[in-house]
Amino acid sequence: METEYPKVLDSRKASTMMSTWTEYLRLSMEHEGTAILEICKYEALAELEADDEGKVVVPEEIYGVKVIGVEGGIIIGGELSCDNDKRRFAFTQATLADAINWLEAQRWKASEQMLDELTKSVGGDRQEQQASAEQLHEQPYVSKGLRRVSSEEARALGFC
Repeated sequence: METEYPKVLDSRKASTMMSTWTEYLRLSMEHEGTAILEICKYEALAELEADDEGKVVVPEEIYGVKVIGVEGGIIIGGELSCDNDKRRFAFTQATLADAINWLEAQRWKASEQMLDELTKSVGGDRQEQQASAEQLHEQPYVSKGLRRVSSEEARALGFC
């Protein structure tokens, strides 16, 4: 069975002091073996207004663009817009761990289902990935002169 891309993996509320909107985590395929994660949102089409009788009516379309809903008094719709390169990450099977780190840095919580989908999108096997991760955890942690310390040692060094 072929998986349809692009697909929305998750959504969340985002806000500033002035407005609130929904962000969508979208997974797309760039080409065979390379997938793209993007944080997207719908386009603002118009302000929500009342008619002459004071009733608020949300149209099905505005200027030929399909209306999706209303967020913070703004009518949104059209296609998902993913136009910020800083909110986009391309990855392969070899860089899947980097994609998961990118998700965490962007404050998205990766569910097991999401991890399965990411792995599948780049032609990987989730069980194989888990076995590799477990092997890494079993090996001593050595990286560019850094070493793992116990919580007691960290306290003694003044880090906790």
